[in-house]
Amino acid sequence: SCHSDNHPKLNLSSCCSYIELTTTGFSAPYMDTATPKNSRLYKHLAGELSVMPPSEKLPDYQINTVLKWIEQGAKNN
Repeated sequence: SCHSDNHPKLNLSSCCSYIELTTTGFSAPYMDTATPKNSRLYKHLAGELSVMPPSEKLPDYQINTVLKWIEQGAKNN
Protein backbone atom coordinates (compact mmCIF):
# COMPACT_ATOMS: atom_id res chain seq x y z
CA SER A 1 0.00 0.00 0.00
CA CYS A 2 2.95 2.38 0.53
CA HIS A 3 4.27 2.12 -3.02
CA SER A 4 1.08 2.66 -4.98
CA ASP A 5 0.56 4.65 -8.18
CA ASN A 6 0.64 7.85 -6.11
CA HIS A 7 4.08 7.20 -4.58
CA PRO A 8 6.47 9.95 -5.71
CA LYS A 9 9.54 7.70 -6.02
CA LEU A 10 8.63 4.07 -6.64
CA ASN A 11 5.35 2.61 -7.86
CA LEU A 12 5.23 -1.08 -6.95
CA SER A 13 1.69 -1.71 -8.17
CA SER A 14 1.43 -4.95 -10.14
CA CYS A 15 1.20 -3.03 -13.41
CA CYS A 16 4.43 -1.15 -12.93
CA SER A 17 6.70 -2.82 -10.38
CA TYR A 18 9.11 -4.60 -12.75
CA ILE A 19 9.70 -1.51 -14.90
CA GLU A 20 10.10 0.65 -11.81
CA LEU A 21 12.58 -1.74 -10.18
CA THR A 22 14.64 -2.19 -13.33
CA THR A 23 14.62 1.13 -15.17
CA THR A 24 12.34 4.03 -14.28
CA GLY A 25 12.02 4.08 -10.50
CA PHE A 26 13.99 6.32 -8.18
CA SER A 27 17.45 4.73 -7.72
CA ALA A 28 16.78 2.02 -10.35
CA PRO A 29 17.98 -0.55 -11.02
CA TYR A 30 17.23 -2.28 -7.75
CA MET A 31 18.59 -5.67 -8.82
CA ASP A 32 22.22 -6.54 -9.48
CA THR A 33 22.26 -9.96 -11.11
CA ALA A 34 26.07 -10.05 -11.16
CA THR A 35 26.28 -9.67 -7.38
CA PRO A 36 22.75 -10.35 -6.07
CA LYS A 37 23.53 -9.62 -2.40
CA ASN A 38 24.56 -6.11 -3.48
CA SER A 39 21.12 -5.52 -4.97
CA ARG A 40 19.34 -2.52 -3.52
CA LEU A 41 16.10 -4.55 -3.33
CA TYR A 42 17.76 -7.35 -1.38
CA LYS A 43 19.53 -4.93 0.96
CA HIS A 44 16.24 -3.18 1.78
CA LEU A 45 14.46 -6.46 2.46
CA ALA A 46 17.36 -7.83 4.53
CA GLY A 47 17.59 -4.65 6.59
CA GLU A 48 21.04 -3.60 5.38
CA LEU A 49 19.51 -0.35 4.14
CA SER A 50 16.32 1.10 5.55
CA VAL A 51 14.07 -1.89 6.23
CA MET A 52 11.28 -2.44 3.75
CA PRO A 53 8.53 -2.82 4.55
CA PRO A 54 9.07 -0.45 7.47
CA SER A 55 6.27 -1.96 9.55
CA GLU A 56 7.97 -5.34 9.90
CA LYS A 57 10.84 -7.21 8.27
CA LEU A 58 9.72 -9.97 5.91
CA PRO A 59 10.31 -13.57 6.99
CA ASP A 60 13.70 -14.93 5.91
CA TYR A 61 12.15 -17.45 3.51
CA GLN A 62 10.52 -14.61 1.55
CA ILE A 63 13.75 -12.61 1.46
CA ASN A 64 15.58 -15.74 0.27
CA THR A 65 12.98 -16.24 -2.47
CA VAL A 66 13.64 -12.71 -3.74
CA LEU A 67 17.40 -13.31 -3.56
CA LYS A 68 17.04 -16.55 -5.54
CA TRP A 69 14.96 -14.71 -8.18
CA ILE A 70 17.73 -12.10 -8.52
CA GLU A 71 20.37 -14.86 -8.72
CA GLN A 72 18.37 -16.42 -11.56
CA GLY A 73 18.47 -13.20 -13.56
CA ALA A 74 15.54 -11.20 -12.11
CA LYS A 75 13.33 -12.04 -15.07
CA ASN A 76 9.94 -10.42 -15.61
CA ASN A 77 7.96 -13.55 -14.87
